[in-house]
Amino acid sequence: MRRAGQEAVRLAQQGRFIDAEPKLRVALEHDPNNIELLRALALGLLDTEKLDEADRVLTHWCAVRPEDAEPYRLRMDLRHNSAQRAKPGAERQRLQELALADGQRVLELASNDDSTAQKVVWLCLGIGRFDEADQVCRRYRERQPDDPWLDYLQARVCHARGANAEALGLLDRLLASAPQFAPGLLLCAILHYEAGNADQAIPLLRRVIAEGGASHKEARYHLSLALARAGHTEEARRVMAEVQRDNFERDTARPGETESLAVRVRRAELLFSSGRADEALASLQAVLAEDPGYAAAHRLLATYYDEHGQSAKAAEHRRRAGPDGGKE
Repeated sequence: MRRAGQEAVRLAQQGRFIDAEPKLRVALEHDPNNIELLRALALGLLDTEKLDEADRVLTHWCAVRPEDAEPYRLRMDLRHNSAQRAKPGAERQRLQELALADGQRVLELASNDDSTAQKVVWLCLGIGRFDEADQVCRRYRERQPDDPWLDYLQARVCHARGANAEALGLLDRLLASAPQFAPGLLLCAILHYEAGNADQAIPLLRRVIAEGGASHKEARYHLSLALARAGHTEEARRVMAEVQRDNFERDTARPGETESLAVRVRRAELLFSSGRADEALASLQAVLAEDPGYAAAHRLLATYYDEHGQSAKAAEHRRRAGPDGGKE
């Protein structure tokens, strides 16, 4: 590699990709199949999230070195991440299929790559290739029989294939050695719920929520379903309201933007539904301090005071909302 190319690679390795990129491209014009240059450019493009360009560079690297697992592994991760960001539909399916093909190639070239094997199983699950997921997962569990994540992953595959008894057996073994393994607790609860045993699912879901990890939001949704099936209607309604509030917060999050009054009133409504009346009332008071005639806030307060037997306050807020609904 010429001196200019060596300098470009050195800059990239030092984290100075903005300086290295043009030099790498010039060097590749003279030496387009140089792996060191391709690798430095691909990694820099991935780090700076120039994903379409990174895909093209990785594709060229794969063509130049078809027996090298690294570019296939990098391209698999790129395409898998792109699929997760894509809306459900044909484009997501296409990206998942491409990522899976790359993962399968990595396993052909590096059969001991357990991390990639797990990703291949997840990709197979995502596109409904359950038998293939089962084959890959069982093969790698033979290599690492005590890996809790592989036990969990095999249970997920069994659930997808309808082998729920085997899935529960795997989870019983897993939770005996790792009782706080939240994804395993969640899947065990789902299996009990689907079998019509909501009362067995509820305490497991409460444990997941208490852990507060990545699984707790999904666990709250399933808890609302299990509570409703078990006849705990009021608590089920409150838990579902919390789920809806979290979804609302996620969907309306706009960093740096001032929230509209309508958004703030809707949040207050969800707070009321989830039993957090003090927060809801404070939110509505702040709305009315900003706009004393805002009708939606008055209507919501009228409903709240009616439900709590404070008819005079309810009547006052209905009056302030106006006969035609007032301002929104």
